[in-house]
Amino acid sequence: MTDNIFILPAMSKEALNNLPFGAYIINKEGQVEFFNSEMVKISGVKEAKEIEGQNIREIPTYKEYGLLEYIEKGLSGESFRIEGIRYVSYIGKKESFRSYYGIPVKNKDGETQKLLCIVEDITENRNNQERIKADLVEKDILLKEIQHRVKNNMQVIYSLLNMQSRNIKDGSARKLIEESKGQIKSILLVHESLYQSPDIGRIDFGEYIKNLIINLFNLFLVDRNLVSFKIDAIKAELNISEAIPCALIINELVTNSLKYAFPDKKRGAINIGLKSADELNYELTVNDNGIGFDKSSVNSANSLGMTLVNTLAQQIYGSIRIISEREKGTKCVIKFPKTI
Repeated sequence: MTDNIFILPAMSKEALNNLPFGAYIINKEGQVEFFNSEMVKISGVKEAKEIEGQNIREIPTYKEYGLLEYIEKGLSGESFRIEGIRYVSYIGKKESFRSYYGIPVKNKDGETQKLLCIVEDITENRNNQERIKADLVEKDILLKEIQHRVKNNMQVIYSLLNMQSRNIKDGSARKLIEESKGQIKSILLVHESLYQSPDIGRIDFGEYIKNLIINLFNLFLVDRNLVSFKIDAIKAELNISEAIPCALIINELVTNSLKYAFPDKKRGAINIGLKSADELNYELTVNDNGIGFDKSSVNSANSLGMTLVNTLAQQIYGSIRIISEREKGTKCVIKFPKTI
């Protein structure tokens, strides 16, 4: 509307009064010739006569809020548009947020005779937006508080297991406690990442993997001179329902590699990868160059652990593929769909 300068040979005041937004007309001398009924409401004056006849250049608020320079442009023949400014009317003292559209009215020779100003009161929309923002901030604070409490509760459980493990003499039982600690720590790290994330509902899982693997190597007191790790992960934003199963899958597979792939201080490496398989799917891989195992024993080896991995893969609607050969290592590939 404001990009077009056009001729209005005659304007009906009745038509302008029926507009659903404010409208007023200023002549070449800067005097307000007409003030429609909607503009009366927006300004907070009692009647149009309080404004009609006044020179716009003498109304201090027009200069104060930067409107006068636009009015001058309009009177010189330039259309203009101002979006969402705060304005307190000079006479009515009513505060509002407004959008202005200035349309020069020209004669047949192209000379500007008047300026038609259209004013839209966007105060209600602006207030609604502010309320929505406030609600979102409040929701974000609440979610962060919930995440913080969950994280603290997980930390308490982890600490209790840590204390119990110190009193357990049996090696097998102690290993089970350590594995449970690893699983809990994996979930705890997800909640820590969510708490620190700018988006409370999603985390950068590629960055999370690094923290998880470092934690597992520290938990199992891995000699980095014997077993190393490499991570090749893209930046992938996962929500909590995806992140926790993926975290537990990685935890289980890396734990298995640390426990079984490198016996008798065998040197080796564990590689963890996360990439886009295609436009719709991610591909998560964990592979080692350890001793591996026969194809016939893939399903039976560490059956409880692999049952857990399969169950977790199903939770993220993923498919799982395991490749393993004696003395060539083991590779596990999980393909799962991306979510919006």
